[in-house]
Amino acid sequence: MKTLTLITICTLGLTNIANADVTFKGTDSTLETQICLAAANGSASDLKSQIKKLAPRRPTAKAYYLAVKNISCNGQSLSNFAAFYGNHKAYAVLTKYSQDTLVTSSGRNK
Repeated sequence: MKTLTLITICTLGLTNIANADVTFKGTDSTLETQICLAAANGSASDLKSQIKKLAPRRPTAKAYYLAVKNISCNGQSLSNFAAFYGNHKAYAVLTKYSQDTLVTSSGRNK
């Protein structure tokens, strides 16, 4: 019984850490960094405005394709980076333009 209680407390503690509000700061001010920051913790409109700067004269869809194809954030694809940090709205938008599949911590594709 003590083991079960300890496991439950540890699990709840890790859940709270995973759901903590995290604010990201870039190490530089490049457009790619700003796009990664928006993917991690920005709104969908923040992400869109940053991605539009990537290809301002092209249609929005083309800018998204360019971003997901060419930008990686900390070694992850743009869409997986958004999912990893819990920005599900950004992930949903980015996967429309991506060939990525999200690999969960259990190792299964999602």
